[in-house]
Amino acid sequence: MGRWMGTPRTKWGQKILGKVDAEVERLVNGSYLKAKQILENNMDLLHNLAQTLVEQEVVSTEEFQMMLVEFKTKTADFEVLGSDRRREDLPFQKMPMDFSI
Repeated sequence: MGRWMGTPRTKWGQKILGKVDAEVERLVNGSYLKAKQILENNMDLLHNLAQTLVEQEVVSTEEFQMMLVEFKTKTADFEVLGSDRRREDLPFQKMPMDFSI
Protein backbone atom coordinates (compact mmCIF):
# COMPACT_ATOMS: atom_id res chain seq x y z
CA MET A 1 0.00 0.00 0.00
CA GLY A 2 2.81 2.43 0.82
CA ARG A 3 4.27 1.91 -2.63
CA TRP A 4 1.22 3.44 -4.31
CA MET A 5 0.92 6.43 -2.01
CA GLY A 6 1.85 9.64 -3.75
CA THR A 7 1.58 8.18 -7.24
CA PRO A 8 -1.39 9.31 -9.27
CA ARG A 9 -3.88 6.62 -10.16
CA THR A 10 -4.69 6.04 -13.77
CA LYS A 11 -7.92 4.88 -15.29
CA TRP A 12 -5.90 2.76 -17.72
CA GLY A 13 -4.97 -0.79 -16.85
CA GLN A 14 -1.45 -2.18 -16.86
CA LYS A 15 -2.15 -4.11 -20.08
CA ILE A 16 -3.06 -0.94 -21.95
CA LEU A 17 -0.10 0.96 -20.47
CA GLY A 18 2.19 -1.88 -21.59
CA LYS A 19 0.82 -1.62 -25.14
CA VAL A 20 1.32 2.15 -25.11
CA ASP A 21 4.92 1.74 -23.92
CA ALA A 22 5.60 -0.79 -26.68
CA GLU A 23 4.09 1.49 -29.32
CA VAL A 24 6.08 4.51 -28.13
CA GLU A 25 9.26 2.44 -28.15
CA ARG A 26 8.51 1.21 -31.70
CA LEU A 27 7.94 4.75 -32.96
CA VAL A 28 10.98 6.24 -31.22
CA ASN A 29 13.32 3.44 -32.32
CA GLY A 30 12.10 3.51 -35.91
CA SER A 31 12.31 7.30 -36.09
CA TYR A 32 15.82 7.29 -34.63
CA LEU A 33 17.02 4.75 -37.20
CA LYS A 34 15.38 6.65 -40.08
CA ALA A 35 16.88 9.98 -38.98
CA LYS A 36 20.31 8.38 -38.60
CA GLN A 37 20.05 6.92 -42.10
CA ILE A 38 19.09 10.30 -43.60
CA LEU A 39 22.02 12.04 -41.87
CA GLU A 40 24.49 9.34 -42.90
CA ASN A 41 23.30 9.48 -46.53
CA ASN A 42 23.80 13.27 -46.60
CA MET A 43 26.97 13.63 -44.53
CA ASP A 44 28.74 15.86 -47.11
CA LEU A 45 25.81 18.29 -47.06
CA LEU A 46 25.73 18.22 -43.27
CA HIS A 47 29.44 19.08 -43.00
CA ASN A 48 29.14 21.85 -45.58
CA LEU A 49 26.11 23.30 -43.81
CA ALA A 50 27.92 23.22 -40.46
CA GLN A 51 30.98 24.95 -41.93
CA THR A 52 28.83 27.60 -43.60
CA LEU A 53 26.98 28.25 -40.34
CA VAL A 54 30.28 28.61 -38.46
CA GLU A 55 31.46 31.17 -41.02
CA GLN A 56 28.21 33.08 -41.63
CA GLU A 57 26.00 32.17 -38.62
CA VAL A 58 22.96 32.22 -40.92
CA VAL A 59 22.02 30.36 -44.10
CA SER A 60 19.22 31.73 -46.25
CA THR A 61 16.55 29.54 -47.76
CA GLU A 62 18.03 30.08 -51.21
CA GLU A 63 21.54 29.12 -50.04
CA PHE A 64 20.22 25.98 -48.41
CA GLN A 65 18.22 25.00 -51.48
CA MET A 66 21.34 25.44 -53.61
CA MET A 67 23.27 23.20 -51.20
CA LEU A 68 20.58 20.55 -51.57
CA VAL A 69 21.07 20.56 -55.34
CA GLU A 70 24.88 20.86 -55.19
CA PHE A 71 25.24 17.86 -52.88
CA LYS A 72 22.58 15.81 -54.67
CA THR A 73 20.63 15.35 -51.47
CA LYS A 74 19.15 11.91 -51.03
CA THR A 75 15.61 12.10 -49.77
CA ALA A 76 13.87 9.45 -47.75
CA ASP A 77 10.65 7.92 -48.97
CA PHE A 78 7.73 8.19 -46.63
CA GLU A 79 6.88 4.83 -45.15
CA VAL A 80 5.02 3.50 -42.21
CA LEU A 81 7.45 2.32 -39.58
CA GLY A 82 7.51 -1.44 -39.09
CA SER A 83 5.59 -3.29 -36.44
CA ASP A 84 8.57 -4.46 -34.38
CA ARG A 85 10.64 -2.52 -31.84
CA ARG A 86 13.94 -2.99 -33.77
CA ARG A 87 16.01 -3.10 -30.60
CA GLU A 88 18.68 -5.20 -32.32
CA ASP A 89 19.32 -2.38 -34.83
CA LEU A 90 20.03 0.23 -32.15
CA PRO A 91 23.56 1.11 -31.07
CA PHE A 92 22.53 0.93 -27.41
CA GLN A 93 21.41 -2.65 -26.89
CA LYS A 94 20.52 -2.79 -23.22
CA MET A 95 17.13 -1.19 -22.83
CA PRO A 96 15.54 -1.27 -19.40
CA MET A 97 12.47 -3.48 -19.38
CA ASP A 98 10.72 -1.54 -16.62
CA PHE A 99 10.74 2.24 -16.69
CA SER A 100 9.02 2.68 -13.33
CA ILE A 101 10.92 4.09 -10.40
